[in-house]
Amino acid sequence: TVTAAVPAYASRTTGPLSIQPQRGAAPAEEEDYEELKSEDLQEAGMAHIAMRSALQAFAARDYDQVERWLDAAVAAGGGRAAAQRVLAMTHLAKGEHEDAMRTLQRASASDTPGPVRARDTLSWALLHLSGGDPELGVRDALAALAQNRQLGDARGETAALHVLSLCYGMLERSGDAGRLEAAALARARAAPSPSVAQRV
Repeated sequence: TVTAAVPAYASRTTGPLSIQPQRGAAPAEEEDYEELKSEDLQEAGMAHIAMRSALQAFAARDYDQVERWLDAAVAAGGGRAAAQRVLAMTHLAKGEHEDAMRTLQRASASDTPGPVRARDTLSWALLHLSGGDPELGVRDALAALAQNRQLGDARGETAALHVLSLCYGMLERSGDAGRLEAAALARARAAPSPSVAQRV
């Protein structure tokens, strides 16, 4: 199951840690989308607003709106690789595994700084998990955990621990899965709130 937390981490925006996408979240309004496509799209913060709206739409399972808000985020100057990662998670949520793989390959080719590599690695872990290969998921989630610890990225560590928990759960190692999920929740509580610069 694609979680709401991993797309939020992949896009560099804040989001709750949850096992299932949140039910009942309000999808982005059509009128708001049209406003973002106007001449004011380049104003500061609009890419961030569009990405946040994409994540809200993802949590509400409104996948058509996710894609429209991601387009708006890129048009406003937001990171294309971040948008591609969230789009890959959207394809996974829709059961479109091959489309998710192609999209994630495009994201991986877009940029290579350390934090981006860590997000890409964790996205691949989730792709393997959703494709029914939790052992490969464990491999990539462990790599992402190590990368995020080296970077000092608490949110990345939390997301990696969460995905590891899901992988071990699929491998029927419920004890390990429970301990990893507890570690993820503890790390999330200990993590400092992200600054405005980190959110954009």
